[in-house]
Amino acid sequence: MDTAVIGRDAELAVIERAFEQAARGTASLVWVQGPAGSGKSALIDAAVARFHDRDDGPGLVWRVTCDAPEQLIEHAISEQLLRLSDDVPDAGGFRLEEETRPHHVAVELLRRLSERAREATVLLVVDDAHWCDHSSRQSIRFLLRRIEHMRVAVIVAQRPTPGGPDGPERLRGPMRLERIDLHGLSVDGVRQLMAARGIPLTPRAGKRLHTHTAGSPQLIVALASELSREVLSAGEGALPAPASFTDWVRRVYTEAEADVRSVVAAVTVVGAPTPLPMLRAMTGCETLAEAIDSGIELGLLRMVSMGQGRLVDVEHALVRSAVQQSIGFAEHLALQQRASELVGDPVLAMLHRLQASVEHDAQLAAEAVELAEQQVASGAVLASARLLTLAAAVVPPARRQELLLRGAAQLLRIGEVRWAQQVLEAVERERQEEPSAAELLVAGHLATQLGDPARARSMLGRAYEAGTDPRVVAGAAELLAYLNMDAGAGEEAHAWALRALEAADPDQGALECAGTVLVSAGALLDDLAGVRSVLQRHIGRFEGTDSLPDITLGLALAELWTGRHGQADELLTRLRDPADGGAAVLRTTTRLAQAELDYRTGRWEAVLATTDSDLALVDEGWDTRVAPMTLAVGAYVCAARGEYERAEAFIVRAESLIEGISNLPSWLMTRLARARMALAMGDPDRVVSLLLPLAEPGAAGGVPEGVHAWRADLAEALLAIGLADEAGDVLESAELDDDPHAATGLLRVRAGHAVAVGDTALAEELHRRAVEPGARASGAFVHARALLAAGAFTRRQGRRREAAGLLEEALAGLTELGAAPFAEQARMELQLCALRRSASDAQKLTPAEEAVARLVVAGHTNKEIAGTLVVSIKTVESHLGRIFSKLGVRHRVELVTLLAARGRRLPPGSGPSGEGGSR
Repeated sequence: MDTAVIGRDAELAVIERAFEQAARGTASLVWVQGPAGSGKSALIDAAVARFHDRDDGPGLVWRVTCDAPEQLIEHAISEQLLRLSDDVPDAGGFRLEEETRPHHVAVELLRRLSERAREATVLLVVDDAHWCDHSSRQSIRFLLRRIEHMRVAVIVAQRPTPGGPDGPERLRGPMRLERIDLHGLSVDGVRQLMAARGIPLTPRAGKRLHTHTAGSPQLIVALASELSREVLSAGEGALPAPASFTDWVRRVYTEAEADVRSVVAAVTVVGAPTPLPMLRAMTGCETLAEAIDSGIELGLLRMVSMGQGRLVDVEHALVRSAVQQSIGFAEHLALQQRASELVGDPVLAMLHRLQASVEHDAQLAAEAVELAEQQVASGAVLASARLLTLAAAVVPPARRQELLLRGAAQLLRIGEVRWAQQVLEAVERERQEEPSAAELLVAGHLATQLGDPARARSMLGRAYEAGTDPRVVAGAAELLAYLNMDAGAGEEAHAWALRALEAADPDQGALECAGTVLVSAGALLDDLAGVRSVLQRHIGRFEGTDSLPDITLGLALAELWTGRHGQADELLTRLRDPADGGAAVLRTTTRLAQAELDYRTGRWEAVLATTDSDLALVDEGWDTRVAPMTLAVGAYVCAARGEYERAEAFIVRAESLIEGISNLPSWLMTRLARARMALAMGDPDRVVSLLLPLAEPGAAGGVPEGVHAWRADLAEALLAIGLADEAGDVLESAELDDDPHAATGLLRVRAGHAVAVGDTALAEELHRRAVEPGARASGAFVHARALLAAGAFTRRQGRRREAAGLLEEALAGLTELGAAPFAEQARMELQLCALRRSASDAQKLTPAEEAVARLVVAGHTNKEIAGTLVVSIKTVESHLGRIFSKLGVRHRVELVTLLAARGRRLPPGSGPSGEGGSR
């Protein structure tokens, strides 16, 4: 990968178009403009390489680079161009002298360029044109205005020069002009550049580096060569400036007037755009305005407009880093103290106070810890971690270790793995004896997050054995439960989760996943009723504590997996606020539970919103162990809707997150997502290849259908390829448990199996049970599919009118969900019923359907109908599906024709407006 041009695909595409135009005999000019370090020369390097690799034959490159010292030498750049073309016939007859007029130089260059352009396409490049000498500038301008019909592409690159003498409009003449304004890379571009250099960054770390460098590729590459991988990949903490930039800032800063240095130092210490009154109070500067103006002229300061008016900030984040290294220690402490007295935010004030302290201060540390605990209670875990890690600097070593470990634990709680790793390394460097149980717990948690289960088990086991603090014992136990759950060890996960619940002290610490792991383990052991009972016994004990959300979420999962959707929804509603500010695993598991509930109950748009949001959280570096399961649920929806590319994208991302780690639940759901996409696409062989291994002894086949209902999908695929006996074996191993969601799917496929083995009576009974009153509680999609299967079976038994009723209901449900592949199956089955309704059937339309039908006849689109009736477009489409099936028509034209034939008058000028059910 060419790391120099990462994030510049659009710019290279512009240059490629210029090459293509030149090859066709029409010259064009590409004007590249950007500040120093924005990657102009790197872009040109890549463009030249692509020019040489073109398929339309060899080309010729004339490339010159202007240099600052040469801008005072007449004809300096013209001489470079003449040397590049010395091999042109009769080139020796031209002599360049200092007194040679630019016009004569241009005529000679034009002759030589014309000669070469007849033989091949020529790429003419002038880099760093802002340093071009005056005479050469005149010659180049004359030349470029006369090459319109030559096979020449021209690239001119320079820094922004407002009011400069030769802008692109003057240079190009009649040529086509393409402008490229190079700015800093985006955050994604920064991450791509660093990844190509072997340093992957989380979005938080990428954003920090982007803010620090303004996306400048040159500065990013400089820092990448100077700093360690660990420093760059952390999501928090100040970054230094590159050495060359630091030297320049230090020189300018130290040579500035005292008032200017005072103002720049104050803004640097505040760390954010600073109001003028605060600056005056911090510096005591009498000539504040003049000092700010001087700082701006020197390139150290800038003015910014915000809600508080005009504020002063450093010109660039790198200036702040460089100045911090230049401020004297005493001045730094004094400025920190003044800032703490002037900022209004209590957290910022405390952070400044901590940085102003030079000795142990037990009272200050106690205040900081109290404020940190308040921040945790309000959900601001990151602020709490910052306070704890800074407070550690103002306490004796023993207390310092405790605060650093608490800070690291907070960081791990919200998924800030790299920063937590740095804090833990500081603890290990300073430790003089064997690690404490608290340190072992944090180390085990870190190893869990880093995907090292063996090290995590070792550390957590030692923490559990050595721990006397209930927070340590319970924390180690629940993480061991989590690790065993990931490995599919249900009994061990169940035992450790129980130990965590029993060890936890309601007044100290917070359980983060013991309750949810207990329920997951209960599902593996087919004992959801038992674990629900355990959680219900504990919920009163943890009422009003920080552990309550985990217990509540566990109960919500138990209700969800046993088909009690209403109760699950109620419990999840209670969790929304606590989960938003809680631990990463609590947040992500709550989102997963909500996505699963929404999938079952037909709130598919909400599923996709959650999935997209989870992708953003993953990009922000949050916990990634649960996210693959949420992505899989999103893929279920997309597959059922026929949105296969989007489903594939979700699945691929989920697979990338679990690659190389032990995470059985995520692996299983991701595989099931692939199978469901294959099923929707009509590829039963692929479904069998994916799911049949799960039915083997010792595989994931022990998972009850209420959690991952994969057996119905596998059996359905086996029936589709004619393997009825194998399908029967799979169905025989699946019990109809308490979850109607799984049970309905199994009843549908068992009915299909009964038909395959010739037991029509059994098939009739199974279909009846799958669609009997109350079956809709099983879930919108599984209920609609059961209706579709029952309708198809009934039609094949010759009861077409009864079949049509089932199929109409199925079509309505599938249309409302947007499940296009399955809705199309329902339409085909309805057509096979070959029923034409009587005129009186039109009167059976509901009032809402009548309203939609009238507006269709009036020529309105679905969007217009939705606006008129104040409903969603999907609701209109759902009504149309029912109208079409009730009236026995296939599309809008037939609907209008039918109603017109029955005497329903059309409004003047109205008529059929399309053929689809959707417009």
